[in-house]
Amino acid sequence: MIKQACVETKLLEGIASGDELAFRQLFRLYGDRLYRFACGLLNNEQEAEEVVQDVFLQLWLRRGQILQIQHFSTYCYTSVRNTALNYLKKRNARPPMDEPEALDACIDHSVSGSDDLLITKENLHAIGKAVEALPPSCRTIFRLVREDGLKYREVAEIMGITLSTVSVQMGIATRKICARISAGEHIDL
Repeated sequence: MIKQACVETKLLEGIASGDELAFRQLFRLYGDRLYRFACGLLNNEQEAEEVVQDVFLQLWLRRGQILQIQHFSTYCYTSVRNTALNYLKKRNARPPMDEPEALDACIDHSVSGSDDLLITKENLHAIGKAVEALPPSCRTIFRLVREDGLKYREVAEIMGITLSTVSVQMGIATRKICARISAGEHIDL
């Protein structure tokens, strides 16, 4: 994580001075994670892509102020959330968060863990199905923490909820995933 922070700082410094290559590298670093997050909010791949592009366009246009951002990752997620909410207002609808199959194309079934563990495709699929079965806000919080590596404090800030809510939702997610897997979707580790 320290290495990523150093890389991020160098990229931000490059962007502040107008380095387009640094901007492209920053997009590669954050683009996929922000896209998945936007998909979860919008349930629309095209709009999710537009939201992420809009956020990065604004970053580039305001590159002279980019070094003033203290918690860049939190800033990006918050920007994506706000831009996605604006898209929802424009189409005058609420996000249909209770339709897991609509999110299927946006889900990255990657699981990071110990190098000692071998996770097969079947196991990955079982974990993915268990995550999909979580309630919408619980699923979003779980993904931000486990897949995107954000801290509870960052997730609380991004989602506009308390730190204890994040903690409770992570506990619920863990229990439900474990229960679902042990109930029939066996994982050989």
